[in-house]
Amino acid sequence: MIQFYKFICEHKEEHIREQAVFNLPCIHLLFKKFESDLEIKFDNLYLEFAQSDNYKVRMIIAKSLHEAFKLV
Repeated sequence: MIQFYKFICEHKEEHIREQAVFNLPCIHLLFKKFESDLEIKFDNLYLEFAQSDNYKVRMIIAKSLHEAFKLV
C-alpha cells in the first residue's frame, strides 16, 4: 500500500498527485507508527506539497493542515 502511495505522490500527472495530496492525512494516520520502517517521511511530504508549483496541490494541502496538526 505504501509503495503505491509513494508512486502516486511522485506521479507525472498532476491530477493523480492531487489525489495523493488529498489522502495524505489519512495515509499519515494509518501509517505514522511505521514511518521509519516504511522509509517514508510524512513531514517531508507535507513540506514538498506545500512548496509545489501546482496551485491546486498547494490549495489541497493548505486545506488539510488542520487534520495534520491533530495527527502531530
